[in-house]
Amino acid sequence: MCSQHKIEISSFEKEHPFLLHAKLGAYIANKKYGIENQEILNAITYHTTGKPEMGTLEKIVYIADYIEPMRSKAENLSAIRKLAFQDLDECMYEILKDTLIYLEENPKDIDNTTRDAFIYYKDIHMKKNSNPRKI
Repeated sequence: MCSQHKIEISSFEKEHPFLLHAKLGAYIANKKYGIENQEILNAITYHTTGKPEMGTLEKIVYIADYIEPMRSKAENLSAIRKLAFQDLDECMYEILKDTLIYLEENPKDIDNTTRDAFIYYKDIHMKKNSNPRKI
């Protein structure tokens, strides 16, 4: 369907077609339902991979997808569910960290967008948790 609608597909997405539902969902939201708000379309597009510098809605949708009630495999899920109501950026960091650990332990390829998102939110985490020396 993506090629039929001229939706650009990366080589990674060709190898991992389960990711395509995100781009296709954003396309349908735009073309069929007239959604033009870019933050809404981005929230749909990046709800599986994340990305650096996500807006509030994008983070909420990404986090909601991860903590949905039917999910039970993530080790830190209970803590992440609590964190979702306290600090979205910290929650993003924890989810992305868990995701990368899982993908590295279960030899799976890692999308560069996910890796870039992790680096971005790790930087925020490090800045929040650094203890600058007070003079």
